[in-house]
Amino acid sequence: MDATDPQHLLDLIHGCWTTQALCAAVELGVVDALVPGPLDARALADLLDTDKDGLVRLLQALVSLGICALERNATFGLTDTGRLLSNDHPASLGAWALLVGRQLWVPWHGLAESVRTGLGHHARTGTDRFEVLGTVPSDAVTFHSAMAGLTSMVVSSVAEVAADWLTGPGCIVDVGAGQGLLLATLLKRNPRRVGVAFDQAHAREGAQRTFKHAGLEERAAFISGSFFDSVPAGDVLLLKSVLHDWDDARCKTILERCATAMKMGAVLLVVERVLPNVLNDALDDRRICRSDLNMLVGPGGRERTQAEFASLFQCSGLETSAIQSLAGGFSLLVVKAGRIRTPTCEFASATPSYLAAT
Repeated sequence: MDATDPQHLLDLIHGCWTTQALCAAVELGVVDALVPGPLDARALADLLDTDKDGLVRLLQALVSLGICALERNATFGLTDTGRLLSNDHPASLGAWALLVGRQLWVPWHGLAESVRTGLGHHARTGTDRFEVLGTVPSDAVTFHSAMAGLTSMVVSSVAEVAADWLTGPGCIVDVGAGQGLLLATLLKRNPRRVGVAFDQAHAREGAQRTFKHAGLEERAAFISGSFFDSVPAGDVLLLKSVLHDWDDARCKTILERCATAMKMGAVLLVVERVLPNVLNDALDDRRICRSDLNMLVGPGGRERTQAEFASLFQCSGLETSAIQSLAGGFSLLVVKAGRIRTPTCEFASATPSYLAAT
């Protein structure tokens, strides 16, 4: 492809249109309606109570995106990729499409303002993203389902890589557990362990449903609370996709609460994307940079380099014991109590090392 091809640039510019097409397909029920089998446009429009012409145009777009397929008898069906958007798929990304197309849409409109001021949408409006979820139950369900969809992409990898730290009996505490998918997977693979899903109250119902479905009601419990106040004690603590939501100061508070909750010899398993020291246009780099901007416009957090994580841990009385790659561009950072606690320290520079001199 010619690097100066304007069509390539237009495809990038029009990415928002693709997002809204996928979101509409989920919101209107198009994807779930096609799970049993293909339907023609008239039958589907009647089923969903939509305008037939508008629906046909959406279906045509979904065909062009590889979400739907036009069958020989003029019916529309789902492709394997399209099935990933259905609610009953075990690794569904349908809720993620809704989250990006609805809840995250407004914050992203303010990206330029966030770059000007360094403040995300919630800082500018004086709101707390996670407290707001507690006031709108449907948004909370979408959010936690979306997070579970992303977790499903990495959960097996975490279970395999973290196996050495999960042998024997003990208690796993998943801090910011959401619907508890990661905790449930680890408990299923380690039958001698019990677990606690720790999150805000609006995650309780989803987590309890996960534990019931997995047959873990006797080994898994949900505790509501804020990780800024305290964390339940355990010998293995988990933090998946939590630290990137928050600025350095609040990350330090979270980590200090975890350090207090860690029993003698305990380990903290942190699952996050790790920002490379040198970026290019590789697919994984694009993904982590998109996520970094998502943290900027929303809760005010950031993706971090390995050195920045090490600085956070040290300032919280912890230290990195090991780091291993996971599926999906994530890494597992194994963290233990530090030998020397730094009472006051400065965090690693937010400027990547390769830009520090500019």
